[in-house]
Amino acid sequence: MPPQKKQLLVRRLALYIAAVFSSLGLNGCKTGCTARQSNASGPHQHLRVGEAITSVVCARRRYNDTLLFVRAGETYRFVIHSPNSWKDWYHSTCAGGYPSMFLQKPWESGRVIPTANWFALCGEITLGERFVIGNGPSQHPFQSSGSLFLFANDHPWSYWNNFGQISVSIVRMK
Repeated sequence: MPPQKKQLLVRRLALYIAAVFSSLGLNGCKTGCTARQSNASGPHQHLRVGEAITSVVCARRRYNDTLLFVRAGETYRFVIHSPNSWKDWYHSTCAGGYPSMFLQKPWESGRVIPTANWFALCGEITLGERFVIGNGPSQHPFQSSGSLFLFANDHPWSYWNNFGQISVSIVRMK
Protein backbone atom coordinates (compact mmCIF):
# COMPACT_ATOMS: atom_id res chain seq x y z
CA MET A 1 0.00 0.00 0.00
CA PRO A 2 1.44 3.43 -0.94
CA PRO A 3 2.46 5.69 2.00
CA GLN A 4 -0.13 8.35 1.10
CA LYS A 5 -2.91 5.79 1.20
CA LYS A 6 -1.68 4.53 4.59
CA GLN A 7 -1.71 8.07 6.00
CA LEU A 8 -5.24 8.62 4.73
CA LEU A 9 -6.37 5.33 6.26
CA VAL A 10 -4.79 6.22 9.63
CA ARG A 11 -6.49 9.64 9.57
CA ARG A 12 -9.89 8.15 8.79
CA LEU A 13 -9.52 5.53 11.52
CA ALA A 14 -8.55 8.17 14.11
CA LEU A 15 -11.48 10.39 13.12
CA TYR A 16 -13.85 7.44 13.40
CA ILE A 17 -12.55 6.50 16.85
CA ALA A 18 -12.78 10.12 18.04
CA ALA A 19 -16.36 10.39 16.75
CA VAL A 20 -17.39 7.18 18.52
CA PHE A 21 -15.86 8.27 21.84
CA SER A 22 -17.43 11.70 21.55
CA SER A 23 -20.88 10.31 20.76
CA LEU A 24 -20.66 7.99 23.77
CA GLY A 25 -19.86 10.90 26.06
CA LEU A 26 -16.38 9.58 26.79
CA ASN A 27 -14.63 12.86 26.09
CA GLY A 28 -15.35 14.45 29.48
CA CYS A 29 -12.77 14.77 32.21
CA LYS A 30 -13.16 11.85 34.57
CA THR A 31 -9.55 11.69 35.67
CA GLY A 32 -9.66 13.45 39.01
CA CYS A 33 -10.05 17.03 37.78
CA THR A 34 -12.02 18.22 40.77
CA ALA A 35 -11.02 21.86 41.00
CA ARG A 36 -13.88 24.26 40.30
CA GLN A 37 -11.73 26.31 37.94
CA SER A 38 -11.39 23.36 35.57
CA ASN A 39 -15.05 23.56 34.61
CA ALA A 40 -16.11 26.94 35.90
CA SER A 41 -19.07 28.97 34.81
CA GLY A 42 -19.13 31.66 37.48
CA PRO A 43 -18.15 35.33 37.34
CA HIS A 44 -14.67 36.17 36.10
CA GLN A 45 -12.32 38.23 38.22
CA HIS A 46 -9.71 40.76 37.22
CA LEU A 47 -6.42 40.71 39.14
CA ARG A 48 -4.54 43.76 40.39
CA VAL A 49 -0.79 43.96 39.82
CA GLY A 50 0.90 41.42 42.13
CA GLU A 51 -2.25 39.35 42.74
CA ALA A 52 -2.29 35.66 41.81
CA ILE A 53 -4.60 32.68 41.47
CA THR A 54 -3.98 28.97 40.95
CA SER A 55 -5.87 27.11 38.25
CA VAL A 56 -6.02 23.40 37.40
CA VAL A 57 -5.80 22.43 33.73
CA CYS A 58 -7.48 19.12 32.90
CA ALA A 59 -5.93 17.36 29.90
CA ARG A 60 -9.31 16.17 28.60
CA ARG A 61 -10.87 19.62 28.43
CA ARG A 62 -10.22 21.79 25.42
CA TYR A 63 -11.34 24.84 27.41
CA ASN A 64 -10.26 25.10 31.07
CA ASP A 65 -11.74 28.33 32.40
CA THR A 66 -9.35 30.14 34.77
CA LEU A 67 -12.13 32.50 35.91
CA LEU A 68 -9.84 35.41 34.94
CA PHE A 69 -10.60 38.38 32.75
CA VAL A 70 -7.47 39.95 31.25
CA ARG A 71 -7.13 43.27 29.44
CA ALA A 72 -5.01 44.30 26.48
CA GLY A 73 -1.69 45.75 27.64
CA GLU A 74 -1.50 43.64 30.82
CA THR A 75 1.28 41.11 31.39
CA TYR A 76 0.82 37.86 33.31
CA ARG A 77 3.34 35.29 34.57
CA PHE A 78 2.57 31.55 34.50
CA VAL A 79 4.30 29.18 36.95
CA ILE A 80 3.77 25.40 36.74
CA HIS A 81 3.50 23.39 39.98
CA SER A 82 4.78 19.87 40.68
CA PRO A 83 3.92 17.27 39.71
CA ASN A 84 4.24 18.58 36.17
CA SER A 85 2.94 15.55 34.28
CA TRP A 86 -0.01 14.48 32.14
CA LYS A 87 -0.61 11.88 29.46
CA ASP A 88 -1.56 12.00 25.78
CA TRP A 89 -3.03 8.51 25.27
CA TYR A 90 0.03 6.46 26.36
CA HIS A 91 2.68 9.20 26.10
CA SER A 92 3.58 10.80 29.45
CA THR A 93 4.90 14.32 29.19
CA CYS A 94 5.24 17.62 31.03
CA ALA A 95 3.72 21.06 30.34
CA GLY A 96 6.43 21.58 27.70
CA GLY A 97 4.84 18.85 25.59
CA TYR A 98 6.66 16.65 23.10
CA PRO A 99 7.57 16.78 19.38
CA SER A 100 5.63 14.76 16.81
CA MET A 101 6.21 11.05 16.48
CA PHE A 102 6.01 9.44 13.04
CA LEU A 103 2.26 8.74 13.07
CA GLN A 104 1.48 12.25 14.33
CA LYS A 105 3.28 14.14 11.56
CA PRO A 106 0.23 14.26 9.23
CA TRP A 107 -1.86 15.79 12.06
CA GLU A 108 0.50 18.62 13.10
CA SER A 109 -1.36 21.31 11.20
CA GLY A 110 -4.60 20.32 12.96
CA ARG A 111 -3.36 21.07 16.48
CA VAL A 112 -4.97 24.03 18.22
CA ILE A 113 -1.58 25.81 17.92
CA PRO A 114 0.08 24.04 14.95
CA THR A 115 3.61 25.29 15.68
CA ALA A 116 3.65 24.25 19.37
CA ASN A 117 4.54 20.79 20.69
CA TRP A 118 1.85 18.21 21.27
CA PHE A 119 0.51 18.65 24.80
CA ALA A 120 2.35 21.91 25.47
CA LEU A 121 0.43 23.97 28.03
CA CYS A 122 -1.18 26.85 26.13
CA GLY A 123 -3.61 29.69 26.69
CA GLU A 124 -6.34 31.43 24.76
CA ILE A 125 -8.39 34.60 25.14
CA THR A 126 -12.06 34.46 24.13
CA LEU A 127 -11.40 36.73 21.15
CA GLY A 128 -8.91 34.25 19.68
CA GLU A 129 -5.44 35.28 20.93
CA ARG A 130 -3.52 32.03 21.50
CA PHE A 131 -0.10 31.58 23.10
CA VAL A 132 2.27 28.89 24.42
CA ILE A 133 3.12 28.69 28.13
CA GLY A 134 5.12 25.43 28.13
CA ASN A 135 7.06 24.45 31.24
CA GLY A 136 7.24 28.05 32.43
CA PRO A 137 7.77 30.16 34.20
CA SER A 138 6.79 32.35 31.30
CA GLN A 139 5.28 35.78 30.82
CA HIS A 140 2.74 36.85 28.25
CA PRO A 141 1.78 40.43 27.35
CA PHE A 142 -1.84 40.36 26.20
CA GLN A 143 -2.83 42.07 22.95
CA SER A 144 -6.58 41.64 23.48
CA SER A 145 -9.09 41.57 26.31
CA GLY A 146 -11.28 38.64 27.34
CA SER A 147 -11.64 35.55 29.50
CA LEU A 148 -8.52 33.40 29.87
CA PHE A 149 -8.68 29.68 29.10
CA LEU A 150 -5.84 27.14 29.35
CA PHE A 151 -5.43 23.80 27.53
CA ALA A 152 -3.09 21.01 26.47
CA ASN A 153 -2.19 21.56 22.80
CA ASP A 154 -3.81 18.68 20.94
CA HIS A 155 -5.96 18.05 17.89
CA PRO A 156 -9.51 19.32 18.67
CA TRP A 157 -10.96 15.83 18.08
CA SER A 158 -8.38 14.05 20.24
CA TYR A 159 -9.07 15.27 23.76
CA TRP A 160 -10.94 12.04 24.56
CA ASN A 161 -7.70 10.07 25.05
CA ASN A 162 -5.99 12.53 27.40
CA PHE A 163 -5.38 11.94 31.11
CA GLY A 164 -4.23 13.95 34.11
CA GLN A 165 -4.05 17.58 35.11
CA ILE A 166 -1.49 20.31 35.73
CA SER A 167 -1.69 23.10 38.29
CA VAL A 168 -0.51 26.57 37.31
CA SER A 169 -0.22 29.86 39.20
CA ILE A 170 -1.14 32.96 37.26
CA VAL A 171 0.27 36.29 38.49
CA ARG A 172 -0.47 39.71 37.07
CA MET A 173 2.86 41.50 36.54
CA LYS A 174 1.76 44.71 34.77
